[in-house]
Amino acid sequence: MTSSDHNGICFQIGLKRLGNTGLDHSITIADINEIQNINEIDDTIAKLHNIIETACRKSIPRTKDTNRLSLPWWSEGLAVLKRKVATRKRRIRCAAPLRHEKVVGEYLEVKNKYEIEAKIAQVSSWKAFCGKQNREGMWKGIYSVIGRTVKKEDEPPLVVNDMELDAKSSARLMA
Repeated sequence: MTSSDHNGICFQIGLKRLGNTGLDHSITIADINEIQNINEIDDTIAKLHNIIETACRKSIPRTKDTNRLSLPWWSEGLAVLKRKVATRKRRIRCAAPLRHEKVVGEYLEVKNKYEIEAKIAQVSSWKAFCGKQNREGMWKGIYSVIGRTVKKEDEPPLVVNDMELDAKSSARLMA
């Protein structure tokens, strides 16, 4: 019984199912009672973490995330450019003072090219998407994209002279 609104979870670990790995890394109550300092607490926590991680790896099946967001305009060419930008950016940190200006220039050149190519790909993809829409379904497709990407928020009420206006007063003021 806990003093919160949440219920406690009781469980037992079946070490026989885990095989030798669970038994080799067991932590007993005696081990916990013998803890004398903070370093031993940290070691015990790390050991417990490893036991739990091993148990999870053996008992929980791995799944692939199939809901990855795909960008219709993304290409392998853009991925290569993005990696080049990251490489050039790292080189700035490692550059000798004599080469610093040249390395920064190379980075800015590659970054600018990447940004231009990405913008071109985005615009052409959007134009292709809009071009595929027929007259009846045009807005349906566009609103489905907007619905997936934009978080809907209510408009905050208008405030005039430190007083919030209701909907009618706001409309009157806007008109």
